[in-house]
Amino acid sequence: MIKNLFVCVILIFIIAVSTGCSKDEILTHYNNIIQSAGKGTLTSNYELNGDREFGVDDYVGTYIAQYENYSGIEYVFGGTSIEHESGSEVTITCKINTTSGSAQLILLSGSDKPVVLCKNNKVYKVTLKIQDGSNYIGIKGDNFTGNIELNIK
Repeated sequence: MIKNLFVCVILIFIIAVSTGCSKDEILTHYNNIIQSAGKGTLTSNYELNGDREFGVDDYVGTYIAQYENYSGIEYVFGGTSIEHESGSEVTITCKINTTSGSAQLILLSGSDKPVVLCKNNKVYKVTLKIQDGSNYIGIKGDNFTGNIELNIK
């Protein structure tokens, strides 16, 4: 997959240079390709336990969900873009109400280990700088029953 993506990027670069595209046009095309590849990691609306509404891009929006004995990870927001329509900072507000089991709001950024942002029965609010490249906000459940309200601006 990565090899094919790399070949596509090189081909687009060669075509862009030979047709006289500017540096900005090349970067825009590259960003669009990278962004498209990143959409595949997000959990589809059909597979989500709740209702997600995106904002101006895939990095921001709202998600409200009710869970019943859920175990797994949902990738709710994020992508692989090098330019974000929502800007380089996001404000995350999360509320996790747990009846049983456990749930965590996690941040996956690049090749770093996942960072736990919020846990059971907590309210969390923070402003984060989004790095260029791969960034995803996910919900990890372990036999989780309860609800989550997530808002990213």
